[in-house]
Amino acid sequence: MLAERLNTYYSRFGQPNSILNQLRSDIHDHCVRAAAGPIGLYRLAVPTGGGKTLSGMAFALQHALAHGLERIIVAVPYLSITEQTADIYRSIFGERAVLEHHSASEDLLTDE
Repeated sequence: MLAERLNTYYSRFGQPNSILNQLRSDIHDHCVRAAAGPIGLYRLAVPTGGGKTLSGMAFALQHALAHGLERIIVAVPYLSITEQTADIYRSIFGERAVLEHHSASEDLLTDE
């Protein structure tokens, strides 16, 4: 299950050993608790380096499980962030679980 893979990946960080890591852990915990909320629009406004990639996915997976949803779509504002995020998710979930689609995707750049 994808949620178990994320939990295993997240657990490698161990106990927070700095103020920043404690804040990241608090954000993650808040996202997991919020996942039980109703289906709707949620916003995660956290500064760069705050752990949005993992915390947002933790929310998405738990929210999907809580509501019987089958897919998670992640939309990010910049191409560089899209590629970075997809790489992180592939390292956690495997190649088959992540579909990366954008204007620079390799399969879109083939010459025909």
